[in-house]
Amino acid sequence: MMTDTHASALAIFDLDGTILDTLQDLAASTNYALTALNLTARTQDEVRHFVGNGIRNLIVRAVCAATDTPCNERMSEEIRTGSWED
Repeated sequence: MMTDTHASALAIFDLDGTILDTLQDLAASTNYALTALNLTARTQDEVRHFVGNGIRNLIVRAVCAATDTPCNERMSEEIRTGSWED
């Protein structure tokens, strides 16, 4: 009879600002994407308010803020799938 003597360890980190302050990097990446779409860059404080529930939601919020357009469900889906046009 064989027994498994190997133990596995798993560590998962949610880098939401608890361990690392990544806001500056998130703002830079968001603004890179916005300027690639010829949209206005956002301040770091604005990006702080867009953060939460993943990168897709951050980009949707940033695009909608940059276009001064309230995001509705259809627009949010278009941005998520890449079919949004200026």
